[in-house]
Amino acid sequence: MAASHVHRRPWLLLLVVGLFGSAVSADEHEPANPGSADTEACLSCHGSDGSSLAPILEGQDEAYLNQQIARFRDHARQSFPMDALTQGLDDKTIATLSRELASRRWPSPRSESGPAEPAVAATDDIDLSVCAECHGKRLMGRSGIPRLAGQRSPYLMQQLEAIADERRPHPGDVGKSPPWSRSQTRALAQALEMEL
Repeated sequence: MAASHVHRRPWLLLLVVGLFGSAVSADEHEPANPGSADTEACLSCHGSDGSSLAPILEGQDEAYLNQQIARFRDHARQSFPMDALTQGLDDKTIATLSRELASRRWPSPRSESGPAEPAVAATDDIDLSVCAECHGKRLMGRSGIPRLAGQRSPYLMQQLEAIADERRPHPGDVGKSPPWSRSQTRALAQALEMEL
């Protein structure tokens, strides 16, 4: 039974990539650090060129990636299509994916959400030292904790709202009550996207 499940997984990946990905042919874009077919399938949505609205995975912390992929697989974290794509992945495959993604260079920032100047001004009353306590002084992440600096603002906003609404668990005080208004959350997400 396990063997038939393994044979079905590549078809599921191809289906989701075909439906939701914006895959680039090898002739158009040769990755700097080619990895496994599974890694390339991840990047067809998460975008090695930095143009996708899915979160950036390249250069993200390896321990964090490993933890989150396992959480999707184990239904401890839910998000379409990740729930389906991670089913059947064993710990070794997850570790390999995490290592390959983490070894890649973080893409150059390219805001898809418009100019950041108003966003930066709107964050003047937000104390980023609260974020820096865990995510590091420059918000670059560390073992088991994700990088926020340079992450795509639509993804960050979605996650900040999920934490505030207690739909996504978060350690510490951030998840206990909505710390910022919606406009502050948007401003924070846009400012973080432009951080280097």
